[in-house]
Amino acid sequence: MPIDTFIAQKVKGWQADLLRRLIALFQSVAPEMSTVIKWGQPTFELNGPFAYVKPAKAHVTVGFW
Repeated sequence: MPIDTFIAQKVKGWQADLLRRLIALFQSVAPEMSTVIKWGQPTFELNGPFAYVKPAKAHVTVGFW
């Protein structure tokens, strides 16, 4: 599933805005990265996964490998 579809279907309001801003930030520092949906969440990869975002009801978790 493309990341834009994931956001449109699964994330609303401020969390969707935050995910879009994080994606833009990650792309600005690693333009060659890929974004995939793994383990039910957006995962960012460059020679393997390096970060993920996990939206929840009242927060967004951002994790790094």
